[in-house]
Amino acid sequence: MLRIEIDGPLKISDETGQTFTPRGAKARGLIALLLMARDFTRPRRYLQDKLWSTREPEQASGSLRQVLSEIRRELGEWSSVLICERGNVQLDPAQVYVVRIPDAGAELFEDIEIRDPAFQSWMRGLRSEEHVEVDASITPSLRAPARSDAERLSPVLVFRAGRQLQVEDQWIYHFLRERIVGTALELGDVDCIDLEDPSFEGSLDRVKPWIFITVDITSSGGVAYASTRLEDATNKTQWRSELSTIAVPMSDESHFILSCIGNHTCQAIGEFLASGRANRRLEDLPLALAMVGREQLFDFSRHALVGADRMLAQAYKLDPKPVYAAWRAFVRNTAMFEHLTADFLEPIDNEQVIMDALREDPNNSMVLAFAAQHSFVHTRDAAYGDYLCKKSIEANDANPISWAFRANYQTALGEYEAAIGSAERGLALASGRTEKTFCTAFSCMARIGVQDYSRATFDATITSTLSPNFMAIRRFLFALHAASNRVEQASAVRSELRTREPDFDQAKLFDSTYPVGTLRSMPIMERL
Repeated sequence: MLRIEIDGPLKISDETGQTFTPRGAKARGLIALLLMARDFTRPRRYLQDKLWSTREPEQASGSLRQVLSEIRRELGEWSSVLICERGNVQLDPAQVYVVRIPDAGAELFEDIEIRDPAFQSWMRGLRSEEHVEVDASITPSLRAPARSDAERLSPVLVFRAGRQLQVEDQWIYHFLRERIVGTALELGDVDCIDLEDPSFEGSLDRVKPWIFITVDITSSGGVAYASTRLEDATNKTQWRSELSTIAVPMSDESHFILSCIGNHTCQAIGEFLASGRANRRLEDLPLALAMVGREQLFDFSRHALVGADRMLAQAYKLDPKPVYAAWRAFVRNTAMFEHLTADFLEPIDNEQVIMDALREDPNNSMVLAFAAQHSFVHTRDAAYGDYLCKKSIEANDANPISWAFRANYQTALGEYEAAIGSAERGLALASGRTEKTFCTAFSCMARIGVQDYSRATFDATITSTLSPNFMAIRRFLFALHAASNRVEQASAVRSELRTREPDFDQAKLFDSTYPVGTLRSMPIMERL
């Protein structure tokens, strides 16, 4: 096995004392990033963002490949320690162990200095953490032992084009692939293989559940038509997206349409994995458990929230990803909004969970979105929360929840027209997904802000009808009816609210502890 010392200069050596430490700063920095991750594994995109944050994605990807090749050369006979898959990079936990050498004067990774602001920020945060400053004797591993590939059961997404692509259509294929993989990775581990990549030399004879994603593209006269279909390992079609029209060349509208296709494809992947048709039990697939938990969450009932939390807890037990913990914190914030208590859920420290997730996975769009919501709910720091929303959208502008939370902050800041734009974007991206109901609430609030009470009432009425357990939207609907002197309609909504909140009345809307803080800041309250 290779011994890796991290106190003081990074040192990698075998049992004979021969050293294999890479000479390049970026190579040593990449190894440090892997060593401080769970299972010694990081997504390629994470490594690119930390080591080449100021470069364009294509340049960063190329630089990453060069550094990985450099590390393999430096490791020599131990090159198999570095495992590179399409989505992730890992140091094989079976072949390395990390030691801590007590030395009060030694700094963690003290010889690694990289002039990249993202890496420098990460290293400053790492060196300030208590758990890396503990005075300890030699330990076999810094992290818990990793599960094998077979135990972890990450789905393998195999991409292929439905036909020979024309040069002008290749960007559509690559954009869709990146959208699907990026969105899936934000919820858990996936491996990615592209059969169009000439460098692919792997075998499909593996234990993991295989999902083949075929991208069909045809084009003519400046217009392309794109769709995706999901097939199992027997090439049986399990799902097909609608055919969408894409303007060529690239445009913002084209990107948006393709983002919607990517979201629908990810939804289909989750449903396929949860169904058992991938020949794997749901209980063994962390990503599938998380996707099912997400589906249940947006039912909003106590039973559904408990079920969602159990699914996410099991996913975390199988594969302790920070995003699974962040989703569990979001479940509790949802419980507080919907039921005014989270006592029926296992107690966890939401603040600590969110901060830990943000530190461990700071580029995950979902983690950033949940951190933004937590900031709004518990600190009312609109500026910081809005910043987190922007970062979440930068990480994945196809995330509907990010746009919904951005609309919420914009509404709270009085930027109502901008809030409507963000809310509508989130609604469109959530089309066909369970999040759409949740996103509608933020669109409704933005409409109330511009005093478009007719549209807000219509949206709230429809959503209340389609989502019988969604109480938050009913609070807005009650306010809209009461402000417009629709006594009978307001009374009916009050009765619905009292099935969950027996003491609900109009005075509750003015109570600073009642969860309608954004509504209380709007002109509509003057009419109540």
